Amino acid sequence: MIRPGSGMLKNPWILYAAIPCAVNLSLVGMYFSGIPWLQHIVVPDLPNMIQAREFGLLENLQNIYLLVMFGIGLYALKTKPYLLEKGAALLFALFAAFVFVEEIDYGLHWIEFINQVPLEEQAEVRNWHNEGERTSIMKDVMTAGTVLVFVIAPFAFRNTRNRLIRYLLPASQYAAGFIGIVLISRLAHYLNDLELGVPGIRQNIGEFRELGMYYIYMMHAYTVAVTRQYDTTPITPEKTEG
Repeated sequence: MIRPGSGMLKNPWILYAAIPCAVNLSLVGMYFSGIPWLQHIVVPDLPNMIQAREFGLLENLQNIYLLVMFGIGLYALKTKPYLLEKGAALLFALFAAFVFVEEIDYGLHWIEFINQVPLEEQAEVRNWHNEGERTSIMKDVMTAGTVLVFVIAPFAFRNTRNRLIRYLLPASQYAAGFIGIVLISRLAHYLNDLELGVPGIRQNIGEFRELGMYYIYMMHAYTVAVTRQYDTTPITPEKTEG
């Protein structure tokens, strides 16, 4: 189901655990470094913008991951042979596109920046997911789903013979990646409580964990869409001796 020796899968520990943790830890280090130019790469110093963080590296890496996921969905829609796969790919691409436009506030920050809209006239309601309790509910659901799919399932179903589960099952190394991302997120929350960062994401410090989770989703989507094929060969009963 996975082509042995595929370039991107030669070292899953690096791809699925080391890279997302290294990226997150680097951004946390930059943001809490106390060095203004490093902090402003993560969250730019734009006092006239209500959402200055949208112009920083942290938010825009999330946007890149989402765009890649959208592209992966379109690729799978074009290349996967089965109708159900194509339907799932279309839904995945549409969902990635929806999350992307929500994350960029439908381009509001660029419209306000280009038109130099005064701070007091900038929109307060900027997207759907940040209204009311939606953000906290969605984060809880997202975290629970990630734990089930990327931490528990790879070990619970490692010996399954079900073709569909084998086709979709994430690599076990994602569990280490997710745990590392959560630990780095807790570090960010601790440093944030000490008020070591700059204004911009103090009320949204969970963006660091969100970035790591988007990476995990992107990489697994790539694995299923590009390196795996659904196995339709009959499963024959194992032969017994004696």
